[in-house]
Amino acid sequence: MSVATAPKPDVLRAADASRVAAIRNSLDLNDAEAVVLFGERARREVTASTERLLAEVRGRDVAESAEILQRAAKTIEALDASTLEARGLFASHAGRLKKFRAGFEEAAAMIEGLEGDLKERAERLAHKVKALNALHDQAKTFILELDAYLDAGRAGLTEAAKALAAPAPAAEGAAVAEVAPARDPERVGRLSRRLTELDAVRAAAVGQLPLVRVVQNVDAPLADRLGEAARALAAWRADWAELLGLVGVRRGRRMRPDQVSLAETKATVLKAARAPLAELEEGRARRAETEARMEQTAETVRRPG
Repeated sequence: MSVATAPKPDVLRAADASRVAAIRNSLDLNDAEAVVLFGERARREVTASTERLLAEVRGRDVAESAEILQRAAKTIEALDASTLEARGLFASHAGRLKKFRAGFEEAAAMIEGLEGDLKERAERLAHKVKALNALHDQAKTFILELDAYLDAGRAGLTEAAKALAAPAPAAEGAAVAEVAPARDPERVGRLSRRLTELDAVRAAAVGQLPLVRVVQNVDAPLADRLGEAARALAAWRADWAELLGLVGVRRGRRMRPDQVSLAETKATVLKAARAPLAELEEGRARRAETEARMEQTAETVRRPG
């Protein structure tokens, strides 16, 4: 499983021109409340999308998976096939084998539970990768809607600034009252401040997009590694059960387990269990750093300006 690297976060398609025009036509600089709340729905949608992305990223699956693998390796390491060898004149082979089998079955039951935990975490990581794709695309859609408000607001601001710079029209009475509000610097400043707030939200939300890709590119290969480790543990259980005569051997038949094969399969599974540990530690560190940056981004979006 792999995740393609996202393009530069600023490379979003331009806001729809007709949407920008519609918003611009509805913008009334003389309505103070409307200006203060300009683009508020779009801002809330962007804010909610950053929260959803952060919530999906959070989790302890990577750190806990490392702990599971370490427990599995420790449990398997404790099973020493050399104890099957005779250690005294009156040592009973049957007694040693029975005791060793009991120890293996107890360990195998624990390993089976750990396998299930690993599979579950691998599946969750794989699910996060897919879920983040959908949330990433959704976030871009909400950012584009905010872009439409920003474009429309800037257009309105430009027109108002031009009106302020132009000579006042010669008019009297009611006509003066009609044109004065549109030429009021306070109304222009109010819209400018609102656009600054919205632009800060937009910049923070855009900055979160590549961080999502970082998490995906950590989780995708780790999901594969954990799945491989779980399958290796299952294979070890099956191999040792067969080598110890717990399956495939007629009841009552005496046997001497192949200690060389037991040692080889043990070495193989220990290697498979320990192989992902360095990658998991690196992934945990990268995830923690990225999650902290995403939290900072979300905080910026929550409190714009």
